[in-house]
Amino acid sequence: MSDREIVDRQESGTLPVSRRNLFGGIALSMLLPQTLSASEVANKLAALDKITLHNLLRGLVLLEQLGDPVIVEDAAGLVEQITTRLPEAPLLMALYRDFFERRALGHWREEDGGNLAILHHAMAEAHPVSFDYIDLEGAQTSRRVLPLALQHPAHGIQLLAWCELRRDYRRFFAGAMLNLTEQSNRFAERRLALLEGLLASEGIEV
Repeated sequence: MSDREIVDRQESGTLPVSRRNLFGGIALSMLLPQTLSASEVANKLAALDKITLHNLLRGLVLLEQLGDPVIVEDAAGLVEQITTRLPEAPLLMALYRDFFERRALGHWREEDGGNLAILHHAMAEAHPVSFDYIDLEGAQTSRRVLPLALQHPAHGIQLLAWCELRRDYRRFFAGAMLNLTEQSNRFAERRLALLEGLLASEGIEV
């Protein structure tokens, strides 16, 4: 999608869902704890889909970087609420914190766009994905992976996943995936253990 198309959709009120959810998540993280009771926050969160909750976690980590103790306290309370819907929320927060603290953030690029909607949905709903992948040496392989998290380094958006071919954790550039397909089966019962293993492999403590 071009920048012109994005502007057109902003003006018409039809901004793509993933971006609308990201900005809405940041707004929720700033406003909900101050204006609603805990039960009201829980009710609002219950109405959000899983993709929105994942984006809300990213927004909370970004807000934590401000160092404002009031925001940090509010973020902790909101994460506690989100965890009732997403048990993996504390693990994802630890992963996102580590990334934001140690690496430069990148920006969305045109070549990443075609696969991101599929990856966000598959990650949130715990669906495996299959794709053909071209590595940095130009070799192509077919992969089926369990998507766990998306990171946005300066050199390109990456999927962190359990690779069934390599039987290990791997990073894949979104722009290097071809013929990406979301599978119908789920791995929800394995996700917590896989995320714990991913954090351990990265040396990240929760």
